[in-house]
This record gives sequence, C-alpha cells and structure tokens, in this order.
Amino acid sequence: MWLLKPRKPRAHDTWETDKLFYQERLRSHAQAFDGLLSLIPAKYYYGEDGSDQWKRKKQTKEQAREAKRAKLDPDSAKTAKDVMDENARKRKRDEEVQNGSESSEEEELGSELPKEGLKRGDVKSKKQKQAATEQSDDTAAKLEEAEARKKLREEKKAQKKAAQKEKKKAKETSKKDKKIEKSGSKPASDKGEEQTPSKVEDSDDEVEQEGALFHIFHRPPTASTETNDASQKSSSEPKPLKPTPEELKQRLQKRLDELRAARQADGFDGKPARNRQELIEARRQRAEQRKAHKKLLRQKAKEEEQRAKDEAMAKRFSPQADPSLMNVREQPKRHGPQDPATALKAAEAKKARLAEMGEEKRADIEQKDMWLNAKKRAHGEKVRDDTSLLKKALKRKESAKKKSEREWKERLETVKKGKDARQQKREENLRKRREEKGNKGKKPAAGKKKARPGFEGSFKAKVGGKK
Repeated sequence: MWLLKPRKPRAHDTWETDKLFYQERLRSHAQAFDGLLSLIPAKYYYGEDGSDQWKRKKQTKEQAREAKRAKLDPDSAKTAKDVMDENARKRKRDEEVQNGSESSEEEELGSELPKEGLKRGDVKSKKQKQAATEQSDDTAAKLEEAEARKKLREEKKAQKKAAQKEKKKAKETSKKDKKIEKSGSKPASDKGEEQTPSKVEDSDDEVEQEGALFHIFHRPPTASTETNDASQKSSSEPKPLKPTPEELKQRLQKRLDELRAARQADGFDGKPARNRQELIEARRQRAEQRKAHKKLLRQKAKEEEQRAKDEAMAKRFSPQADPSLMNVREQPKRHGPQDPATALKAAEAKKARLAEMGEEKRADIEQKDMWLNAKKRAHGEKVRDDTSLLKKALKRKESAKKKSEREWKERLETVKKGKDARQQKREENLRKRREEKGNKGKKPAAGKKKARPGFEGSFKAKVGGKK
C-alpha cells in the first residue's frame, strides 16, 4: 500500500526525526496524488467549457479531420496535473504583478486548492470588466479629439468659401468688361467651365471631410497615435490649383482648332485659299482622294467576291473542308447516322464531276481529299465515301425495311383475323339470346286430364278396359 500506516513511537526517537519522517510521508502522499492526476484527462477533472456550445460554426471536412487528428495526438493531450501546474504559474504571475515584487525562480509553485480550478471564470470576468472600462475611457478621449478636428475643418472650410466668393466677384467684374468687346458665346462657355471646377472642389471637400470623420469614429480601439498623425498629414496636403480663366479659354480655342482641322474648314492643307487657283487645286485634290477611296472600295469588293467564289467551289467538291482544302471546317453536330442513300448519291456525283475534269486538277483534288479524309479519321469522324460499302449498307437497309414491312403485314392480318373471330362469336351469342328470349313467353302443351286421382286408369288398362 502506498498509504503508510502510522508507526508506533519509539523511545529513542526525537521530535526532529518525527518531523522529518512526517514531512517525507506527506511528500510521498503528494507525489502519489500527482501521479493519479497525471493519469486523469483535464476534461474529466475540470469539466468542459460549454459557454460557446451554441455559437460553434459548422466545420469543413478538412477542419474536422484536423480536429480529430489533434484529439488523438498524445502530445497535445493535457492531463489534470498539467492544467493544475499551468494555473499555479498564472496565479503566481498575477500575484507578482499585483504586489509589484518578483519572486525568485527557485521558489516552489503554490499548489491548487480543491475546486479552485472551477472558479477561473470569475477572474476572467473581472479582467474583462477592467479592460472594458479602459476601452470606454479611450473611446471618450478619441471622440473629444474628433470633435476638435471637426471644428477646425469647419473653420477652414468657411475661410475657403469666403475666399472663393471674393474670387467669383472679381471674375464677374472682369467678365462684364470682356463681354463688351467679345461675343457672348465664349464667355458663356467660360462661365460654365469656371463654375464647374468650384463645384467639383466643394464636392471634393465634403467627400474628404466625410471620409476623415468615418475614419476617426470607426477606427479600432488599439490604433496608435501614428495613424492620427498620418491622417492629419493627408488632410493637410495641398490641393491642385484651380485653372485660371485664361487657361480655360486656351483649352477651348485648342479644341475648336482641332475640330476645324478635322473637317478641313480652312482648306485642304489647313490654310484658307488665297486665290482662285489654290481653290481649284484644293477641289482637284479632294476629287482625287474620293476616286482613290472608291477604287479601294471596288478592289475590296472584288476580293470578297473572289473569296466567296472560291469557298463555293471548295464547298461543292468537299462540303466539310475550308477554302484551302487543307483543313476540316467546324460543323454543327448531326443527330443520328448519315443516310447511306444520300451518301451514295453524293459520292457518285463527286466521281462524275471529277471524271469531267482534267488529269492534273483531278489528281490534285484527289490528293487533297485523301489528306482531308485522314484528318477526319484522326478527329474521330467516319468517312463515308466508299461506294461498295455504301451499296452494301443500302442493300442491308432495304432488306431490313422489307423484312419489317412483311412482319407488319403479317401482324395486320393476325389482328384482322382475331377481330373477325371475335365479331362472329359476338353475333352468334346475340342470335342465341334472341332465340331464348322468343321461346321464353310460350307455355308447353297440356296433356290429357285424369277424371280422378288413383290407380283406376292403369288398373283398367291391365284388366282390359271398357268393351
């Protein structure tokens, strides 16, 4: 037995020896209990944590496989002793942090009291409350900073609007002076162009302000001050300068010049004609350009017509080949086998057409057809151009058709015979029923009535009867 029985005290034992003995005894008992705890899995000693029982997500097959492998891994399994030692280390670290004093490594870890491992949730809840209070303080400070930044932006925006109003007033006065000298079309376009950049800038300011506020109010609580500095730098970057009215006018004039040059409003060479001779020369050059363009169109039409003829000729001799007669043309898939009769007719017609041609052309087409058939067979298609095989297939099909026709006629005859037999039987049954129905109303003829009951008649007949 590992539990030692208390021994009887002896006379020569002293108090010190008894103390050492009992200490050794308690140490051996503790080692025995530790050995038992090292054999018990942690989940059976402490119980499983069921707080997230209804929050678990469905696992994929890979995750389930990994979880099963980790469950059966002996290295990852924790015993009650391991969890107890880990809790003791955590408790010791917490005490050192709270007291502000670090204990030496040689000091033994405090043992866990009974049912102490089950009360770990209380410590966690206290820590969570403390972290929540710290987080709320941080958010309040950040909100105050955001409000201060918002006020600064509003002030800057008001200053910008005032400066823009002053600029607009100056532009309006300059426009009024220029309207007297120039036509009203260009300034109107300038006004529209000048107003649009200011509107775009205002919209850009609003979008930037909303984005900055969203970034401030929705950033994570653990963000550092470096992100705040970066956002301030990005907001304080200089914006692109607004174009001046002179630049806008130059852009408009450049665009108008490009359009005039595209439609040749100033002459053929981009210069207006100075005399009648230059005007005639420009007209002659335009006429030559039109002639060259028409000639190019006619040439393209001829090439297209020739290509269509070549394709028709190639399709006539080999419908499944391309115009070069070197590759197979992509065709839609046909449902069902090809008809042997039509294939035989096509093969015979092709032979007849080839017989009418010259020897060189016929040899060339036969060689191309040979390569084309080889490519078809390589693609897995059936080539039906052998007249002897087609004739056999047609004969086989005709014989099958005749056999089917003969069987169908025999079936019709048997059906007709059965129908006639059933009709004859029905007519015979109806005739019998009519005869039975006619004889049912008539009574049979009555015999000679006797004078009285008894055996007189028979007796008289035996005697001799009346004379």
